[in-house]
Amino acid sequence: MGIPPDSPRAAQIKRWGERMKNDPDVSHFLGNGPNHANVFSLSPQVRAEFFAEAALRLSPEERSKLLEFTSEAFDNAPSDCGGVKNPALVVSRYLPLGTMSDADVDSYFGITISMFKQSALQTPFARVTEEQRAQAMQGVMKTLIAMLRNDAEGTRDVAAAVADPAGVSAEAWCKSVRLYNRALLATPQPLRDWSLVAADTDGIARLASLSQSETLGAGVPEATPAQDYASRVSRRVRPNIVWAGPALELETAITVRCEPGGTIVSATITRSSGNAAWDTAALRAVLRSDPMPSDANGRTPREFVIDLRPAG
Repeated sequence: MGIPPDSPRAAQIKRWGERMKNDPDVSHFLGNGPNHANVFSLSPQVRAEFFAEAALRLSPEERSKLLEFTSEAFDNAPSDCGGVKNPALVVSRYLPLGTMSDADVDSYFGITISMFKQSALQTPFARVTEEQRAQAMQGVMKTLIAMLRNDAEGTRDVAAAVADPAGVSAEAWCKSVRLYNRALLATPQPLRDWSLVAADTDGIARLASLSQSETLGAGVPEATPAQDYASRVSRRVRPNIVWAGPALELETAITVRCEPGGTIVSATITRSSGNAAWDTAALRAVLRSDPMPSDANGRTPREFVIDLRPAG
């Protein structure tokens, strides 16, 4: 980052680092404790999925401020963004922490902590309706075409490059994202936030699709039935359930994402039992079961769903 180690800025960043390390919710994601993975050491695809989900757990004000920091990082990056097409990597490499104001540095790390905290608390994702999505796209495109002096073709090229990075060079992508970020920042609320939520939602779906393609392309043998792996998971999780309530007919579905070695990346309640206390107990049992068992092929599935009941 080019920050002198004995400078006030280095001390400020160190204080934030200590705060993250000492926060039990945040430290879980930074690799502190047995079998806890450091989010920043995960594969790029899994890391991108985690932070896209975390952004959906933020407040609209936090998402907007995060966009400001992202735009600043892109403006500070070389013309091709260092050859990468990943906004999170661009921010981590090129956000000018050394020259930002104290208030902005505090705001940036405050939002980072919020992303971890809200993920730990399983704060529900922000959502947009199809009508809100359409209104947001119309608003951003209107701003973008004005920035490009009514160049309709140029506007379409920018939007296409942002939506499909694989189809353009790193330099073209970086230039397009810079322009698109500026258009987003110039778009009024709530259209700006609706657009951000829609983009993160689409990004998660795209990453999930890639994961599924990788799994199918790997030609995983069918020798291990799903029921067998479900039994392994049940044997791992059930001893960790702490539940003093009645054995009602409750069932909670929890979607778990893991590294191939079994380390839990995220666990999210995707179908509530209707009983908040049991849902919480079920989620905690899953998190206590980290790492998850491997299947008969020696690897843990990237994503799977656990159905948990109080008894049986």
